[in-house]
Amino acid sequence: MKTRNHLWITALVALILALVILPGLTIAEEGFPQTPHLFYGTVTIGGNPAPVGTVITAVVEGGGGSVTTTTAGKYSDRLDKPKLQVQPAAGSTIPDGAPITFFINGVRAQGFDVDQGVSVESEPFTPGESTEFNLQVSGSGPVTQFMITASAGVNGAISPSGTIAVNQGAAQSFTISPAAGFQVADVLVDGVSVGAVSSFTFNNVNANHTISATFTEVSGEQFIITASAGANGSISPSGPIPVT
Repeated sequence: MKTRNHLWITALVALILALVILPGLTIAEEGFPQTPHLFYGTVTIGGNPAPVGTVITAVVEGGGGSVTTTTAGKYSDRLDKPKLQVQPAAGSTIPDGAPITFFINGVRAQGFDVDQGVSVESEPFTPGESTEFNLQVSGSGPVTQFMITASAGVNGAISPSGTIAVNQGAAQSFTISPAAGFQVADVLVDGVSVGAVSSFTFNNVNANHTISATFTEVSGEQFIITASAGANGSISPSGPIPVT
């Protein structure tokens, strides 16, 4: 019985080896496909956040990947889908460690590996890895701008005022200042009240906006302080100053 069992085991091992060695039938060739290498991070063009619709492309021997930005200045986020997936083309494989090069709207990009803390020209392909990798290209590049129109009623001011051009994805702050004896009554942003605030900031600008301020007289009894200066000097403010 021991001899017969031994013969069966020997035959089974020989069959497995034959399947592995036979061309076209190898178990190794018919194994699981490579898992993609995932990338996420920021993307800038000429120092400005890349606008929505920017195309990020990864190229590597045996495959690659592409993604279009849906958020200004970011081609993918750790929690967002899809990440930039670098994976083999159909019927192909990517060698482990093969250099991946990146392009922003077809222009070769400089990369920054956040984990390593270094700038690099390419990143090695590592299946199953998720890498924070910032991308940039120099030059002015296509930068989209939006307009913010700022205005103030009587007895106060807003700064800056008028129509201000803001790069897509950037921030713009405004300061609201009432005249003496007055206070901010209300501030409207795109027609919606944000309250009697003294400042307001538009973050990650991706559309045209408006901001307007109104003012009201400070309630309560007021007194007048009259300020004046003699020769060879000055006082500020000067003249009659209403004070609550």
